[in-house]
Amino acid sequence: MVDNIETVIYTLNYVIPGYIILKIISTITPTTKQSEAEIIVQSIGFSILNNAIWSFAFSLIKNNFYKTNIVLFNFFTSLIFILSGVVTGTVIALLKKYNVLGKMLNILKIETTNPIPTAWDYVFSKYESYWIEIEVSSGKQIRGLFSNMSYASSEYDNRDIYLEELYEKKSENSVWEKVERTKGVWISSSDIKHIKFYELEGDEQNDE
Repeated sequence: MVDNIETVIYTLNYVIPGYIILKIISTITPTTKQSEAEIIVQSIGFSILNNAIWSFAFSLIKNNFYKTNIVLFNFFTSLIFILSGVVTGTVIALLKKYNVLGKMLNILKIETTNPIPTAWDYVFSKYESYWIEIEVSSGKQIRGLFSNMSYASSEYDNRDIYLEELYEKKSENSVWEKVERTKGVWISSSDIKHIKFYELEGDEQNDE
């Protein structure tokens, strides 16, 4: 029974905070696909980093509860490290999203690589709106609006896309016209040959 409790406590303190950090980072910024072993190793590493950063809170709890109430000590220690994982993960994710470290190193003339793994991730992680023209494998051009209700997959092996509104051109030089009663269009990753992006300018888009 004691061994089981210690296992739970060690997991809460040295695995879960790092896993929370990883999940927050992958939610806010694009990341490469990882194996289970890599996730476990990184979870432990981030947990150790997080616990070191928040060690002052651990010391505060230890001074107040360690000798008087070991149950409360273990509870508050685990709670602090888990909640701190949310804070640490959010900060790291935002630093990565805006490439803060890379920009600082560039100022110092130190070459860096972009932390965003692919051009697809780079474009769609901006959460901007575009007119989009997609050429599919059949050679057909699909035009539509990519905005707040659209979706571009972040799955490395399945880069499908959903455009919330479908548009068409009646002639070569005509403007884009919204398809009546459109609820959008889904395009599988295997059908996409290339994508053109246009700035939003009004309700209709002239082809460039």
